[in-house]
Parts: sequence; C-alpha cells; structure tokens
Amino acid sequence: MIQYVLALCHSRFCAARVIARSVEVDTAIAISKELGGLPLALDQAGAYIEETQCSLSDYQNLYRTHRAELLQERGGSIAYHPESVVTTLSLAFAKVEQKYAVAADLLRFCAFLHPDTIPEEILIAGLHYFGTNLQGIANNPLFLNKAVALLGTYSLLRRNATEKAFNVHRLVQAILKDKMDILQKQQWIENSIQTLSSIFPTVDYQNWSQCERLLPHTVEVLGQFTPKGDREFLEQRVVPLYTKVGLYYLKRAQYSQAESQFQHCLKLCQDCFEPNHAEIARQLTNVADIYSELGKYEEADSFYTEALQMWLDREEYIHLNALPTISSIARLSYIKGQYKEAELFWRIAYQIMEERVDKSNSYYLEWSGIINNLANVCCKQEDYDAGESFYKGVLEIREKLLGGEHPDVASVLNNLGLLYAEQERYEEAEPIYTRALAIREKTLGPEHPKVAETLSNLVLQPHLGSQASCTLFDMCSFGPGQMSPAPV
Repeated sequence: MIQYVLALCHSRFCAARVIARSVEVDTAIAISKELGGLPLALDQAGAYIEETQCSLSDYQNLYRTHRAELLQERGGSIAYHPESVVTTLSLAFAKVEQKYAVAADLLRFCAFLHPDTIPEEILIAGLHYFGTNLQGIANNPLFLNKAVALLGTYSLLRRNATEKAFNVHRLVQAILKDKMDILQKQQWIENSIQTLSSIFPTVDYQNWSQCERLLPHTVEVLGQFTPKGDREFLEQRVVPLYTKVGLYYLKRAQYSQAESQFQHCLKLCQDCFEPNHAEIARQLTNVADIYSELGKYEEADSFYTEALQMWLDREEYIHLNALPTISSIARLSYIKGQYKEAELFWRIAYQIMEERVDKSNSYYLEWSGIINNLANVCCKQEDYDAGESFYKGVLEIREKLLGGEHPDVASVLNNLGLLYAEQERYEEAEPIYTRALAIREKTLGPEHPKVAETLSNLVLQPHLGSQASCTLFDMCSFGPGQMSPAPV
C-alpha cells in the first residue's frame, strides 16, 4: 500500500502528510490506479498536489472533470521529467506516425477498447473496417508484427504472446482520444462496434469462453456510443451487440449487469425508433426476463404486457417475432402457478413454431424448449405419463444436437428427476439428478443458481439417509425445498 503513496507523492513532506492520514492513503491508491501507475503521471500529480497544496481528494475530483488540462500541467520545481505526460506521449506517438502510419492507426483503434488483454482477433477483424492503412495488413502478419514492435519500442503497446493479446496504458488511450474531434471519435467507435458485432459469437455454452474474452471490450465500446441517426447501423449492429452482451450476462446469472445492458438498449430503441418498432418490444421482453429471474413479478408482468400489446398493434401476435414474448409470458404464468394460462401461451408458441418454414437444428432446439415447458404443465396437472414422454423426447433431441454435457441437457434431466421424485420413484430420480448436477457444475460453475437448484432437489431424496442428506444440505446455498420443473 505504501508504495502507491510514495509513488504518487514525490516529496518526503507530502508522503509523510498522506501516510499520517489513512483516508488519504486510500485516495492516493485510487489516484494511482486511475493513472495506471505510470511513473511520469504519478510524478506530475505529486508535483501539482505539493505546489497547489490541494488535498488528494480535490486532485482526484479535478482529474475526473479536467483530465486533459491536468495532464498538460507540469510542476516547475521538478527536474526528473521536464515534460508533461501529454507532451511526452504525444512526441512518442508523432514519431510512430512518422515512421509507420499503420502502427499509429492500430493504436488509435486500441484507444477505444478496454486497455487490458485486447485479443489479437479483435485487431485482425478490425483491419477490414478501418482505413486503407489498416486494410493493407489484414492478411499479412509480418506487417502487423512490425506495427506492434514499433509501438512497443516507445512503450505505447505491450504484447502478451501467451494470451495472444495486447495491453495499452489507459493514459495513452485518454490522450489519443482527447486529440480527436467528435466526428473522428464517432467514426472509430462505429468501426469498433462493426468489428465486435462481426466476431461476437452466438451466446451458447460452447461459445462462452470467447464471449468472455470479447466482453470487456464490447461493453467499453458500447458505453462510448452516441447515436447519430443511422437507423440501419443501430438495427443491424448496435442493438444486436447489446442484446448478445445482455444475454451472456443473463445466462451466467449476472443479473444486475444484464439488466443494465438491456435497459440501455431499451432506452436507445425508444429514443431512436418509432413508438411501435419491433425492437422496442424485444427489449421490453428482455428487461422483463431479468425481472422474472429476480422474482420481481409485478415489474416483469408490466413489461411483458406492454410488449405483447405492441405485437397486437403490429398484428404480429401469432408471428415468429412475438415468440420470445409469448414464451416468456407463459413462463411467468407457470412460475406464478397459473398453469392454465401458461399452457395456453405455450400452445400458441407451439402453433407459431409449427408454421415455421425453416426446419434447421435451431428450429428443433426451440421446439424442444416449448415441449419441455408443456411437459412441466402436464406434471403440475398430474398427467405424469404425458410429461415423462415429452421430457424423454426433449432429452433425445438435445443430446443429439448439443451433446451429452450441455446445460440445456442438464435442465431437462433435472425436470425428469423431479417427475420421478413426485411419483416416489426415488431410485430412478437419483442417477438423473446426479448426472444433471455433474453437467451443471462443469459447465456453469459451482456458484451458479442452477447448481444449487439440483443440489436442493437431490437433498430431498428420502432413501439417501440422514447423513447423506445433511452432507448435501451443507453444500446448498439455500435450505432444501422441492423445486418446480424449470421452464426454459
């Protein structure tokens, strides 16, 4: 901790003054992190604090509101680094641009991404969307290596060969962006969004590692985007990218982050599209899905109702576009114990699916979700034979299309285990639960709520005995209570 303070406050007097007050030690650490630990920037900050006699918290507030001006400041009493941060880094960048313009544009691209662990694949994909400088090296790794080497010479970019990624200092990013006008910034941001939207994969389990690798950069770029009236770009690039990010957070049970992304996207659509635009209905459904997961059923019901009314107004109630909303309303009705209503909406969803012309693998996976949910309703109405038949059909489809160790396979296994337990077929239920638990722990991670759900169901197996039940109970994050079959 002390090394941050000593780095920030270059004089013994200033350091002693800060160390004496633990609150300011924390502030000094925070400032050091905001400056990225760059020695030149820390030295400059310490000089400014000492010469103006301002507090560390005052400097922190000034930096956040007047960053560009502060980085231009240089204390007159400091001889170690005679130039300001801006001057020093700007001179280095000018030399790079003079020697190899491609390297300069590559760094400008990096300025709009998250500063840490920038994947090589983002830069390579981005080469196709930027100016002729970058397009020229799209298919020649030697030119890319030349650019990276030059930037590394001036400490403007660092390469991590093991992770196939780059790191850029956040102050380098800040200075580059401060030198751009609004139109230049907008162009780089839009090109970055175009790049990320072209490589961000579908949000399914097998793609989660790649989603996670791209996630911080996608969130960073979207957070800088300001719409300028290009509806086609919003519809085809921005909104789908927001949706993928929100869905990833949702599937990883990171609900607050998912809500934030979907809410931002909803507001963007409401501000930029006509009131009855289909994308508004989709985002209303996405936000409602989050509220449903969080148990905020009144809020979810309100958003679902608004989305459904939009589909009715658009005369697309029995239409593929409305399918996610219809299915989600059915799911909420099921959770609330309104089984007749849930069955009605899922049968409407089934009718929509039957009318689809495209019968690809994705069709059968969506169809299996509806059948799984109808099976849940059958179980609640004690039609166990129909429910078991439906579940086994869904399991066969998902194992064939997804493989035996996919989270969606675990979901139907968990539901089938519940059906057996409800019929007191405990010896059949236990291996089903055990397999579902193993899949969920492996694919979702031990902290995911779905893991706790299956553990809780397994706890209730009477034939396990008190000792085994207690052991499993200790593993659960909540007390045992028989769960309902999970709709999807």
